[in-house]
Amino acid sequence: IAGPISNLVLASICAILARILPLGFLPFFSVLIAINVRLALFNLIPIHPLDGFKIVGGLLPREKAHEWYQLERYGLIFLLFLIIPFGPRSMLESILGPFISVVTTFLIPHAAAGGVI
Repeated sequence: IAGPISNLVLASICAILARILPLGFLPFFSVLIAINVRLALFNLIPIHPLDGFKIVGGLLPREKAHEWYQLERYGLIFLLFLIIPFGPRSMLESILGPFISVVTTFLIPHAAAGGVI
């Protein structure tokens, strides 16, 4: 979970700096915030090789965890189905989009009022 947490910490630091520094720096920090939020949430998806897979495995009872880790070999196939667009958007974008929107709107100043992202 260190990866997603470090991404969210970095996004939070950038959000603080975006509020402290002059507005000219807002586009730069907005991009950094958006990238780090996307990386954090993507990495939390419970598909191997992402961190979310290991987090779920660590939370399960031993018997269920053993079954869970048997799915490890199919992780890249699952990721491909999430990433490849079938229609206007990929399933990954449909699943993560609302979460990314909520977190970035919270962190980026003026994002809710038609700002940078």
